[in-house]
Amino acid sequence: MLAEEIRLSMDYYMGQPDARQVSEVLLSGPGSQRPGLLEQVGGLVGLPVTAAPPLGRFGAASLRMGDDPSRYTVAAGLALAGTAA
Repeated sequence: MLAEEIRLSMDYYMGQPDARQVSEVLLSGPGSQRPGLLEQVGGLVGLPVTAAPPLGRFGAASLRMGDDPSRYTVAAGLALAGTAA
């Protein structure tokens, strides 16, 4: 189950010598929109869990009507990385 994999990854990370405290979980991509997933993960890890907006600050105004914005998460991420200083 995805929630269990996230918990295991957090446990591994927190076992590292210079690990910073994890205070929240941010899920992204099309799967993050699955009903009940945020609550399921939050209940297992004991932290607040939110879903990132699929296109972040780009918004969906330029998409065709009915187009799923989560299909463009990788492209948006690559575009943002190109503008990072």
